[in-house]
Amino acid sequence: MEDYTELSSYTKLAEHYKKTAKKIDLCKEFNENSDRQATFCRKNTFENNSGNTAKIIFDFSKNLIDKETFSLLLEFAEEVKLKEYIECFFSGAVKKSIKCTKSQKKKKYQDDLNYETDLNISTICENMKKFSEDICSQNRLSVYGSIYSSIVIIGIKSSNVNYGIVSNAFSNVGATPILYFAGNTKGSRIEDILKKIDFKTTLFIISCKNFTDKDTILSAEAAKNFIKDSCSNVIDSSDITSYNIISFDSYMKTNFVAISNNRKLVKDFGISDSNIFDFCDWIDDRVCSFWTEMILPMSIRIGFNNYYMFLQGCYSMNMHFRYTPIKDNMPVIMALLDFWYNDFWGAKTFPILPYDHRLATFATNFQRIDTESEKKSSIGVELYLDHQLGPPIWNEGGDNNRSMFYQLINQGKKVIPCDLIAVVKKQKSDSNILHDKLALSNFFALSEALMEGSKDYETFTPVILRDLNKVDSQADTTIVNKAYAGNKPSSSIMIASDITPTSNAQDIKLVKYLAKNILTELNTDGKVNSHNESTNELINFYKDNSK
Repeated sequence: MEDYTELSSYTKLAEHYKKTAKKIDLCKEFNENSDRQATFCRKNTFENNSGNTAKIIFDFSKNLIDKETFSLLLEFAEEVKLKEYIECFFSGAVKKSIKCTKSQKKKKYQDDLNYETDLNISTICENMKKFSEDICSQNRLSVYGSIYSSIVIIGIKSSNVNYGIVSNAFSNVGATPILYFAGNTKGSRIEDILKKIDFKTTLFIISCKNFTDKDTILSAEAAKNFIKDSCSNVIDSSDITSYNIISFDSYMKTNFVAISNNRKLVKDFGISDSNIFDFCDWIDDRVCSFWTEMILPMSIRIGFNNYYMFLQGCYSMNMHFRYTPIKDNMPVIMALLDFWYNDFWGAKTFPILPYDHRLATFATNFQRIDTESEKKSSIGVELYLDHQLGPPIWNEGGDNNRSMFYQLINQGKKVIPCDLIAVVKKQKSDSNILHDKLALSNFFALSEALMEGSKDYETFTPVILRDLNKVDSQADTTIVNKAYAGNKPSSSIMIASDITPTSNAQDIKLVKYLAKNILTELNTDGKVNSHNESTNELINFYKDNSK
């Protein structure tokens, strides 16, 4: 890609920022433009093959943009040929000038659950489906004749990041087994896991495409030696009446599974051929795809049909990203906003704040992929990039967000654009309704507090706020400490699905105050119109989809 800072659209954005955008007042924008919320909000309904639907609202009207900003961002996306690069991504090449190999061309079918190749998704799915269903139905047992209570997944750390994200997201589905992730040898991770498990009821899954990654093999060898010692201890025990005498080789052939394309090395390791599953041939060594090896442990954990529904949801969003015009493309708009804040506002960090504890590790995936692909290879050959890499992305769930992080966002001098995510569930019990409303009242209140700030802030001039010695009384000092300037950007994303949200109350006084009022409104029937149009729309989206 050429230096995008030389493009005319970039120059226009820079001039627009200096003359207009950096002076944008969000509250003023809402007061003067009745169509602002509708202009900067996108809704979509995604449907899978089974007829299940998920509704998504993406409200970005509380961002530091106006119609001219958005128009220029779209012009920039057009000038850098973003749509062409998106299509190149799905075809397996980062740049149009790269001629795809046969293997790379197959990558474009990673979003097609029905495409047929020798090592395609549907073939691998079918093999893993049978294996996982045999375990779930207890037709396949441990070598000791017991059901599996735990699964130890040994693989490259970056792969296990995705395992952990999906496992947490579906923690409310299924009861057993427990998943443990051994991603590297640092900090004796595998040794700590081996101390927790009952080896007689544990399935080991080694995920390594070429079966040569040093960290993976070291962890696998540690597990293998642990099992060898454990089997020997059972045989040597004076009390063996409750155990079958199981040989180490028998254990390896039953309780060890590998996902790899190097069958020779896997069989040399001691794993039987029937317990070896292949990678799709378009997957490289560094990438753990939701469509490939992750299918096996997650199918055992939550059931193959449940996980396949998740894949269909991923496919729907992929198609939205691939084919939807830029102006309505939700992932693209999010990326353009990040670009806007990164290049012009000097934003140094981007928090993703989920209002569901099952999404507590959600941002970890973005931390990893933001520096992948072309950017990594460019640095690897000692080429210096003309532009800044993606900024740090982080999130924390529940009480970990209290005080320090939100104080930084509300009262800090740096622009910190926030993405707030909430999940709406059709309620089945009074307990769930209470949890839902507690979580979402804070979700609605936070974006409102970030934008509007507190009225106490207007009570004192900026000079007084910078110098507390000029504050007359202790009461006034307390008010100053609670003063929030507002005009802080945020985007709100709500998904109507069957995931149960949990309470996530935040310890910020202004948020608590606003949340109490909103909680009262959530307990009443009818539309809400007492807030700014953005907050009204979000609250009413919840009311429409929680019944």
